[in-house]
Amino acid sequence: MRKIALLICTVLSVLFANAQDLHLGFSAGLAFANMEGARSSLENKLHSLPYQAGITDNFPAWFEYKAEMS
Repeated sequence: MRKIALLICTVLSVLFANAQDLHLGFSAGLAFANMEGARSSLENKLHSLPYQAGITDNFPAWFEYKAEMS
């Protein structure tokens, strides 16, 4: 009888545990990689480097999305 009660308690605890909940999510938006704000500090650092380097141009905006399931 104890084994049956233990089995029932174990099954019920697994069924009603928070880890068994299903959560779905989706997020989307635009991402901007704008480098204009950091241009002056980057130019100062570039002059102190021992090799030839340059600043890359601004990158265009892109659509970013994320889907998750937990």
